[in-house]
Amino acid sequence: MVSEVWSLENYRKFFSDSMYFSFLFDTLYRSVQITLLSLLIAYPLAYCLARSSSKILRHIMMLAMIIPLLSGGITMAYSWMVLLGNVGLVNSSLRALGIIEKPIRFLYNWLGVIIALVHYCLPYTALSLIGPIRNVPRTFEEAGVNLGASKPTIFFRIVLPLTASGIIEATSLTYSIALSSFLFPMVLGGGRVKMMANIIYEVTIIASDFPFAGTLATVLLFVSILTVLAMTFLQRTVRRTHE
Repeated sequence: MVSEVWSLENYRKFFSDSMYFSFLFDTLYRSVQITLLSLLIAYPLAYCLARSSSKILRHIMMLAMIIPLLSGGITMAYSWMVLLGNVGLVNSSLRALGIIEKPIRFLYNWLGVIIALVHYCLPYTALSLIGPIRNVPRTFEEAGVNLGASKPTIFFRIVLPLTASGIIEATSLTYSIALSSFLFPMVLGGGRVKMMANIIYEVTIIASDFPFAGTLATVLLFVSILTVLAMTFLQRTVRRTHE
């Protein structure tokens, strides 16, 4: 109910109800999962784009990353519904190969939502990493090879530390996108998977409790700002260590 008197009643309601804390925790936890998975996939992809000597390969990989950005979130969400359905391409292929007997339940749970969100975040993460990787001179890696270092050693001792600042920046961007996710949990989750943005939508549209919806949005915004500030501080600290 809207009141003209300013109060902290809605904040008291939020902090006294464990259900909303549960939704906030799920949102933060799943956002971390999505960010880590995106980084694990995007870093090798960005490294190949930054170091590949084949222009054709670079163009193909870049095109494959940009097309999802142009298709829009709604198209991607419904495409994943088709792919991940019980008779979709993924389950049909796995059954044809004899890997599974019964369809894997991808839809209306966190599994399908995370797959779709990682796919959605991947281009942003990879494109953020290409620049920092290119800024690492190839001569550093060649020097490591000449000194007898193995490829894993060169990567973990030279490339990874020098791109740490870029990794933090990509992490901050990906986490912010995942934290504010609304469409994919709604479509692929079918109402069973909810993040804070979905709760804000329900409180606004279904319950018509605009003040409390504003409170939830403020809490989510505050958490996002804290994350960005923490990442910015960490990025500056890493940069100072390499100066």
